[in-house]
Amino acid sequence: MPLFILYGPDRYSMDAETKRLLDTYLPLEQGGRDFNLLRLDGQRVSAEQLAQAVQAMPFLGERRVIVIDGLLTRFGKGGKSQVEAISDMSNEAEESIEDEPAASQLAPPAKGKRSKAAAASASAVDVIGRLLNEAPDSAVIITRDAVMPVKEKGKLGWKLNLPRNNPLTKYLKGEQIPCLAPQGLALARWVEDEARSQGAQIDKSAVDLLTADLSPEDDRSQLVQELGKLATYAGEGGRIDAATVRLLTPASVQEDVFRMVNAMAERDSKIALTMLEQMFASGHHPFELLGTIAWQFRNLLQVKELDRKRMRPAEIAARVGMSPFVAQKSAEQSRAFSIEQLKDIHHRLLTFDAAAKRSLVTPELGLELLVADICR
Repeated sequence: MPLFILYGPDRYSMDAETKRLLDTYLPLEQGGRDFNLLRLDGQRVSAEQLAQAVQAMPFLGERRVIVIDGLLTRFGKGGKSQVEAISDMSNEAEESIEDEPAASQLAPPAKGKRSKAAAASASAVDVIGRLLNEAPDSAVIITRDAVMPVKEKGKLGWKLNLPRNNPLTKYLKGEQIPCLAPQGLALARWVEDEARSQGAQIDKSAVDLLTADLSPEDDRSQLVQELGKLATYAGEGGRIDAATVRLLTPASVQEDVFRMVNAMAERDSKIALTMLEQMFASGHHPFELLGTIAWQFRNLLQVKELDRKRMRPAEIAARVGMSPFVAQKSAEQSRAFSIEQLKDIHHRLLTFDAAAKRSLVTPELGLELLVADICR
């Protein structure tokens, strides 16, 4: 039974790998995708549904492909608590596999005040793991999860691994396929190839502008959309230059402020102040920037409170009104501050706004001093 574990931040790579696997196991020319391809939401699927999906035999074909999004994430940090997530499945899990022992039999004996829910959770993970690993040979299972890379200490590189503290990780015995955007020269070559595939040529200066803010934590899907827009503007066989990029893909003030706040979260006053000066030089008024900075810190305060309740990025996004990706990045930013610090910063921004509008302080200088102070 082939099991493929796709993980990483780059949805573009993940979609490409998924397509490659589908073309391998369910070729379009042979038909059958309407009957033998099933997609499941790993955040919501029950053990009973998972068992039915992986144990079902293919219809008029040799293979059946099951694609599961977010199953690993469901049990990890940022999802539900491990006990809550697994216990969602525990009742069905005991009935999903023929002759499966009861949860209490599978779990280690409870000691002291260990909860029954925790014991049942351990058994449920075991059942789910076996569902994934003991499916019939005709089943091809693809799991897909957004896993963030981490910067290696003392090195310039990044590493991307499946989270060891996730109880489901040890059961994923299939082929691991990391989904990470290329970096440096490899990324530049990829942009050139992508532009060429869309019928255009692209200058190095344009490549540099498009990739300047793309980190290993980012997804290339938006970049592909931007390249499509630029190629359409340039026309078949046309050339994309830096001027075209500046014309059609201007960075919004919200994006600039988001990156500046990220520098503030890292207490990097040099980068934060440099970005602030660049926004001043681009013609952004201090009051425009002040309002956007206050809005961002208000969002961080809201996200921080929801993140502390162990809500998933998708749930936070729906509650606050932002995309799941931005919600996840905002949650990461908010962890650099305490609730009290965020409340204090937001209050200081509002106080500064009132003082600046009454001409009690110079807007540009006052905003620079405030940003520098927050970075301490």
